[in-house]
Amino acid sequence: GASAAPEAAPPTMRLEGHAQAVYCVKFSPDGTALASASHDRTVLLWRTTEDCASFVELRGHKNAVLDVRWMPDGQQLITASP
Repeated sequence: GASAAPEAAPPTMRLEGHAQAVYCVKFSPDGTALASASHDRTVLLWRTTEDCASFVELRGHKNAVLDVRWMPDGQQLITASP
């Protein structure tokens, strides 16, 4: 017979800061930060330790930010917007 789908685990940490939907989240190469790309036209950088607070807000896109990628050295980001 069919079995019920397992329940999703509760989030470990909820990150709040974007004004609209988040489309992409990527860990930095060293794992110490996250970059989140949003419909609100911003990219936020978050610590992955302690309070997991956002520490940088990147602005400049005229449309939603759909993708974000870290350069291999973790020093730069590439973002994509239509």
